[in-house]
Amino acid sequence: MNVVFAEHKNAQSVRDGYVSFDEAIRSADVVSLNCPLTPQTANMIGEAELQQMKPGAILINCGRGGLVDEAALVAALKYGQIGGAGFRRVDTRAAARRQPSAESPTAQPHRHATHCMGKPRGRQPSV
Repeated sequence: MNVVFAEHKNAQSVRDGYVSFDEAIRSADVVSLNCPLTPQTANMIGEAELQQMKPGAILINCGRGGLVDEAALVAALKYGQIGGAGFRRVDTRAAARRQPSAESPTAQPHRHATHCMGKPRGRQPSV
């Protein structure tokens, strides 16, 4: 497995040891988002980025809801542009309007570890 680190989206230069954001999106079999939700990262994966991904690629959002345009994600899954998606959280405002996981069997939200234990035991890391 070849693991690459993508430079920030729209970065003017690429640091040593990184590849451009667009190159990472186009070449990856699995894209894992591990960043906070900020004005710069909101909807960083939208229709254009999903169309650039390899057919069959997997998108994993370990960060907050809002990093991915969920309507574009549902369409990409529905039409087979990407192979699947996993996400820790969804945008609660968007989720109130629609349930992406209900529309596609290839997208499932991750339940936080404490929800799987029966009763909450305080803040624990997601697996």
